[in-house]
Amino acid sequence: DVFKSVGLDLIGRNYAMGGMGVFPDVGFCLEATTGLDADIISWDCGITDKEDFQFDFYGNRVGASHRNRPVFAAIQIGKRGQGDDVRRNVLKQLQDWGMTTLYFPTATQTAMDESYPDMTALSEEDKEHLAPYVANYRCGDNPPEKGQPCDQYTYNKTI
Repeated sequence: DVFKSVGLDLIGRNYAMGGMGVFPDVGFCLEATTGLDADIISWDCGITDKEDFQFDFYGNRVGASHRNRPVFAAIQIGKRGQGDDVRRNVLKQLQDWGMTTLYFPTATQTAMDESYPDMTALSEEDKEHLAPYVANYRCGDNPPEKGQPCDQYTYNKTI
């Protein structure tokens, strides 16, 4: 275990909430969902949070709510098909206020998504050799984990 080798305990708390946005639901109840001991809090901002103020609100709540000042790791800060300039500026403002933030630029996220093997183009034999987190991520030109056969594996509870 990489973390144990340097004396750290990694505790992951997956709170995937299926279509719930950060404003107002998750943002106002942040302490109840993540606890007050989180070191890193991430959120996939590209699906549910269409308005920039929602992203701004959540970033500020992460920075203000936790006594140990966690890192805000923002995933998919750009809205699909749009740039991420406004939200990068929000992250820059949070950094100026002393908060640590991480994000993938939209272009990097898109390049990563497109680098996964296309399940619709692979033989059954090739599919069997893929790692569980790689298989069924990309199916044709659909968004990640959409289309056949990816749809049926989107919420895999056995991994």
